[in-house]
Formats: sequence, C-alpha cells, structure tokens
Amino acid sequence: ALYAEFQRHCIRLVEGHALDEANLARIRADALAGKSVLVVCNVVARAQKVYDILREPLEKRGVKVILLHGRFNMRDRSQKEQDIGRRTGANSAEKGPTVLVATQAVEVSLDIDLDTLYSEAAPLEALVQRFGRVNRRGEKGIADVHIFTTPPDEQKKIYDPLLVERTLALLACHNGQQVDESAIGGWLDEIYEGEVADKWRKEYADTAQEFDAAVVDTLRPFQSDRGIEAQFDELFDGMEVLPEGDQEEYENLVKAGKAIQAGELLVPLSYRQYAQIKRARKAWPLREDKPWPMVVDVPYTPEQGLDLSDLARQRQEEEEPGL
Repeated sequence: ALYAEFQRHCIRLVEGHALDEANLARIRADALAGKSVLVVCNVVARAQKVYDILREPLEKRGVKVILLHGRFNMRDRSQKEQDIGRRTGANSAEKGPTVLVATQAVEVSLDIDLDTLYSEAAPLEALVQRFGRVNRRGEKGIADVHIFTTPPDEQKKIYDPLLVERTLALLACHNGQQVDESAIGGWLDEIYEGEVADKWRKEYADTAQEFDAAVVDTLRPFQSDRGIEAQFDELFDGMEVLPEGDQEEYENLVKAGKAIQAGELLVPLSYRQYAQIKRARKAWPLREDKPWPMVVDVPYTPEQGLDLSDLARQRQEEEEPGL
C-alpha cells in the first residue's frame, strides 16, 4: 500500500539516442518551459558533447547548464555538487531552471530533486537510481522519465549489451505506465536469470579469487608494498592522474605541507584510458623516484573536466585504413 501511494515516475521510451536533434529539442523545450532536467549519458565523451550543444543556447535564455562526471578533480567536483544542490536540492530555496548533464556519477550520494529525466539505456538497476534523482519526494505528481532506445556503441565496454537489451524489452512492456516500485525486485529477477545470472556468478567468483591471490594472501603487517597497491588499483580499474596544467599548483601545495588540498587536484581515470594516454607519450611520473602521481598532457578545465576527445580522434585515425 505504501509503494502504491508513493508512485512518482512514468516510463517513456523515446526512439533514438541523446545526440539526435529531435531529442535535444525535447530537452531544450522542457528546460525553457521552466523544468529542471536531468540528462544522463553513459560515456563521459557523450556527456561532454551534449553539454557543449545545450549550454550556449540555453544559458542565453536564462537556463543554467551544468556538467557532472567522474573525470573532474575533487575540488571542482565538490564545487559543482554544491552548485547542483543549490539549484536542484530537495529542500533548496535557490532553485531555478537547470539542465544537469551527467554520467553514472549522479546515481549515488547526491540529494537532488529534478523534474524530469532523459537517460541513455542502461541496466535496470542503474536506471532506477537515475529515476530516484527525479521527483525525489513525490511532491510533483507523476514525473516522466524518458529512456532512449538506441544504446550508443561506446557503452558496450561499460554495460553488457544483453543486460541493456533485456532491460529495454522489459520497459517496453510498461511504456507509458507508472512505475510500481514494489515490482522492481521482480523485474530484476526477470532480467538476471538464465545465462545472465550464470555469467555474473562466474565473473564474481573469478574476480574474488584474483583479489584474494593478488592482494589478501600477500598482505604483511606493517609492510608497505607498492606492487600490491598497483595490483589493488588495477583490480578496480582505477587510478588518479595529475593534469599538466595543475602540476605547479600541486607541487606548491605539497611543499607547503597541504597534501590533502594537493590531492584534490588529482583526476580519476580508468587503466584503459591511462593506457591510451601513455601510448600517445603524454604521461610521465611527477618524480623519477616515485611512480605516483602520473602527470598527463591532456586538456582539463573546471567546466569540461579531463577531455580525451583528441586522443580518441587520434586512435580512430590510426585505425582507419589508408591513414
């Protein structure tokens, strides 16, 4: 009965993807009508493109456009989260027309309350988290949550295509209907059955075994091991790098004994992305006697974060026949 009373969202499947002009027009129309709009892309580069397209025309008409993803340093991300909270927070008195373009970074920790959602296709559990950033308190009646039906090729490295396919098929059976949150557990069971469940269990067991062998079984009290630290980071496919433009400030903060503030300048990155930078010979250690942090010659701004688009274009050109 509580779930039935607390229904907040209505599923709207939308043909195409986030960069289709017709869908960008939908987003602009909602924003100009005074709504706060959440747009979620599954890849940072796509979020940056959507932000670039929407920002100038909307901000000229009084709509604030904010970009949030995992490739900002902690200092800039913290500032963005404060700004987002002021403009879209569930209990904020400073709300205003806002478009928040984000990645999966918006799925956790942020207490925000927007009016509608436009999301790229993703596994159901991720979409449910995104739904929760819209009409958070249930005080706006029923809010539309739009899901684009064409997953971009870039996200195949992030989400299992079969999971996304099953999610879209399930949502198609409920298109135009209000979300009964008491049914979501059953929906997940329906998606995670058969070969999907078998594959997930195998991946979990393999990863757990690798973690035990590489990290847990080699730990020794009071003995630091940089090799173990690197293995630990690699298992979670993550590291932090220092954009070259922030190197001088980082070194000055370290010299002044402000290690925490210096650490706020480091940017999270996957090992795959770091490997691309390293292959392009755009990465080197800050100090020769220490392997960390690595400095990267990659554009970084507080508005866009770390921008790997030039590297992506270079890789595509190298792979193109005849070039």
